[in-house]
Amino acid sequence: MAGTLTFPPERRDDFHAGFAPMRAATLAEPGCLEYAAYSDLESPGTFFVYERWADGSALAAHEASSHMKDFRATVRDLGVTAVLTRRFSCAPESTD
Repeated sequence: MAGTLTFPPERRDDFHAGFAPMRAATLAEPGCLEYAAYSDLESPGTFFVYERWADGSALAAHEASSHMKDFRATVRDLGVTAVLTRRFSCAPESTD
């Protein structure tokens, strides 16, 4: 899963403050393989979020988690102006 969040650039530090504890909790979830946010170098109020999950049920559990619900509230408070998310499926990794 990947997406972007856009909010007023002056709220950038607030995003980091809210994302850090949510990321730590998410990385401890069963099935979370990767979870990160990256700042857009040309647009300081835009972050790219990348997630990789073992399967759909792990992602569904994450979406229902209390830390994700709390983070959604934090994001709303930042004055988000745009959200774009996309889900992708990947070919199985090779065991070679």
